[in-house]
Amino acid sequence: LQGFINTIALALGWYAWNQDMNLTFICYWGMMGLINGAFDLVRFIDAVVNYGGPVFSKDNMPMNIMSAVHLFGPLSFIAGAAFAYRAYSKNDAPVAEGSSGAWGRDCDAAPTYGATRPTFQTFRGQGQRLGHV
Repeated sequence: LQGFINTIALALGWYAWNQDMNLTFICYWGMMGLINGAFDLVRFIDAVVNYGGPVFSKDNMPMNIMSAVHLFGPLSFIAGAAFAYRAYSKNDAPVAEGSSGAWGRDCDAAPTYGATRPTFQTFRGQGQRLGHV
């Protein structure tokens, strides 16, 4: 069952990436990763406490690999959740002063509307009423 849930999380992350890093699906992937990673980490700690033996040993390489997978799996899910939170929190952040996001273009170029400012003023003029000729 646990491998199936991990596969769902993997598929959700792949779908978020496939949809050009869609923030909604990144957040779903992050929440699923946080919950799944926390439960897996608790399961790992429970096994270490109740097992009584060392987590890593010099003599048993297959056990070391299994312990590493059981430890770094939940940590990678939690790291993914941290990435998703950072992407969410930086989504609507204003651009810092002096950094226009131009990516190497000349930031001091002339404005696109030319040398004169537009003369349009809101809520000025006669206006239109429905039903009147």
